[in-house]
Amino acid sequence: MKFKKIYLSGLAVAMMSAGFTSCSDFTEVDPKGLNLLETVDQLEMLLNEEYYISTSDHHSISGEMIYEFDPIVTTLNEPSVSRGQILIGWNEANHDSRMADLTASDSFYEDAYGWIGRIANPIISRADEATGDEAKKKQIKCEAYVLRAYMHYLLAMKFAKAYDPATAETELCIPCMDETVDISVPQPQSTMKQVFDGILSDLDKAIEIDGLPNVAVNKMRFNKACLYAVKAHVLMTVQRFDEAEQAAKSALAVSDIVTDYQTLLVDNYAMDMFTGEIIPIQVILRPKVKCEEDYFCNYNELFFNVFMPAFYDGIEDGSVVKDNISTDALMYNGYMMDYPMIGQPAAYDMESYWPNLGLKSTQMYLILAECAILNNNIDEATRNLDIIRVNRIAPDVYTPINGVVTDKAEAIDYLKKTMVGEDFYSVFAFNNRKRWTKLPDFKETYHRTLAGFDEVLTPESSLWVFPFPKNVTSVNTSIKQNY
Repeated sequence: MKFKKIYLSGLAVAMMSAGFTSCSDFTEVDPKGLNLLETVDQLEMLLNEEYYISTSDHHSISGEMIYEFDPIVTTLNEPSVSRGQILIGWNEANHDSRMADLTASDSFYEDAYGWIGRIANPIISRADEATGDEAKKKQIKCEAYVLRAYMHYLLAMKFAKAYDPATAETELCIPCMDETVDISVPQPQSTMKQVFDGILSDLDKAIEIDGLPNVAVNKMRFNKACLYAVKAHVLMTVQRFDEAEQAAKSALAVSDIVTDYQTLLVDNYAMDMFTGEIIPIQVILRPKVKCEEDYFCNYNELFFNVFMPAFYDGIEDGSVVKDNISTDALMYNGYMMDYPMIGQPAAYDMESYWPNLGLKSTQMYLILAECAILNNNIDEATRNLDIIRVNRIAPDVYTPINGVVTDKAEAIDYLKKTMVGEDFYSVFAFNNRKRWTKLPDFKETYHRTLAGFDEVLTPESSLWVFPFPKNVTSVNTSIKQNY
């Protein structure tokens, strides 16, 4: 289901995204000062947002998928340095010297702060005074707190360094925008600790209000599992692992369903490009806003997203995700198109939902497995991984690893392989690898070869931090790049 976007008529909602993206005044209409949002039902309409956002930057770095229209060999051999060349080429030198100048704007920044300013903050600032059903008032206020927390978290993960408890009190992060901020004044960056403390404070307020339902109106709205899922991700980032484990368990207590992807296979047909023969195949059809394991999903489709070698190399054999996602190679019987990238299959699925901001039960099982590994409880880690694996790997290939894998390094390897299948299109493919750069047992140096270019991405690379765009820094001169 897609929802019509709701905008506030007459309001200054075309955000000046440099820290003007918050909102105690967003619901005021000058000069009479009349408020457009007076009832709970009117405020709830703000939540009927279609949360579409581009995460192509993240995918270029995280390694499993690239969204690129031009052949990679063309991009990497362009005589003038381009933004795409830096990201796809993992070119750290040009990233540090050129990336900010090449980033005129950033839709991820604008969309995330826009949702804070247009949706979350108006609801938080107006809900208590609004007339209407008290239970619904609590619900929408909780949703607003979770939305604001989630967006601040995602912004911090893209534009700031990986969280380090040793430097969090001094390391700069992003502008933190709550409902009390004067949007007419450019806002400075807060420290990492201030931002993440604020995120956790918002989530704790939602827990205290306790207004979220176990089952949301639809999967494009937050439920109680979403609240704990966001908290689990945030606590993993700030390395409070015991608390993250408890939050993940709280999410799973609301919903622990893991969809068996074998049940999502549908019959389709491929064509042999050389003989014209029609060949029956099976592909995954992941239902739109109806996949039971999803806590929250946003609207995105897989279409001409190029699967990198790291995707195929990083998943276990027999994975339905690996073998049955619809690609041009599958649909044309092994023939791989030269467009958009030479030699690599491109996704060809306009019917499924693979939400790039989505929250789901399998992420919680991955968190439980990681926490168990950190506590050297390999048996518990593999038990949680098998809950996912048995629903992803073909029955004639699947073998459990619980009770078989006892080595920590091997358990980490299985964790990472399982994560590739769960998050290849998700922002969490990037987020997890970024936070792992601070964990000795998990961090690694990545290698890939594209169009004859040997590329290296180290844990210390500045490529893990994206620049604030020029339309932000030109207006808010107090903001400094975080790399």
